[in-house]
Amino acid sequence: SSEMERFYYDLDTVDGFSGGPVTDTDGKVQFEIDKTCEYQYSVSKLGFDDTQGILNVSEQSCTIVLTEKQTIAVSGTVKNPEQIAVANAKISITGYSTYQTTTDGSGTFLVEGVYAGENYQLSVITDTYKKVEKPLSLTSSNDIILEKKEASTVTFVSESMEIPFGSTPVCNATSNHGATVKYSSSDTAIVTVDTMTGKITPVSLGKATIIASTETDDFYLGSSTECTVTVTIGEQQPLVWEKTIPQT
Repeated sequence: SSEMERFYYDLDTVDGFSGGPVTDTDGKVQFEIDKTCEYQYSVSKLGFDDTQGILNVSEQSCTIVLTEKQTIAVSGTVKNPEQIAVANAKISITGYSTYQTTTDGSGTFLVEGVYAGENYQLSVITDTYKKVEKPLSLTSSNDIILEKKEASTVTFVSESMEIPFGSTPVCNATSNHGATVKYSSSDTAIVTVDTMTGKITPVSLGKATIIASTETDDFYLGSSTECTVTVTIGEQQPLVWEKTIPQT
């Protein structure tokens, strides 16, 4: 039969044992192994170089020393097409770890403590200019020239419509770049409208405006348009008067 013992190792994760256990606050992890077998370990922790090796099953415990990764500072500038600095642009760096900052008044950003030797993606987001995504350079300045967001249009099939009271038509509008169109009513005492579908429900006779709009996204500015809705009484149904004459 196999001889089983408990071992304690100072490591973060061990491939193949209990799905990869994590060390406790003292940097230790415990698991059972078969001393007649040979095991390989793999240790990884954010901010440290990965370490691999062979477990020494003849010892009761083993200490694994991890080497901290080197950190560096990365920088860059953000300008518009006229070469004017863009302040307060949101800077996001994602990859091995995540970092966020904003540009200062001169359009410059500086991020310190970035782990070297890894791959990162840089993104720049503003309200006025198109989103930029590109690989982050760890060895040179990341200078970004932004492009203005494109104007968008929202169009109704018709700029006005008459609807009879009691009907529930749909007031359709489309965006020139496929954005989600949302609807609202200027006077819910006259008509209400479903925010997502544009379905109109008359409430009373009169006129109201249906507004269709899109929100600003990473590449297009928001836009809106209007359609005037008149609620009419509709076709009158003939009145039928019935009288029952009692039999004598």
